[in-house]
Amino acid sequence: MVNEGIQLIELLTNVIKYVEKNEPGTLQYSLTREVDKENPDIVMIETYKDLAAYEAHQTSQPFQDLFKAAQAEELLAGTPQVIQTRRTGGFASRDN
Repeated sequence: MVNEGIQLIELLTNVIKYVEKNEPGTLQYSLTREVDKENPDIVMIETYKDLAAYEAHQTSQPFQDLFKAAQAEELLAGTPQVIQTRRTGGFASRDN
């Protein structure tokens, strides 16, 4: 049996590739997961240029397909939690 977390990460990785190539208004789209946990939570960190970019992502076919597949395969423990935030400090990347 395939681990559901690994299966979900594979689906998300395909969407990440699409977003990187096709959604210039998506400024950050990072897949993260908890460490040192048998069934880690998966967390997406997403940053959009504006509301239109966010809405374009939410309505894109690959995003819709992701959720259909995740629901059909029962890969989600519940409804994904969406938290809108505003950056108040720190940095997203560092050039070496």
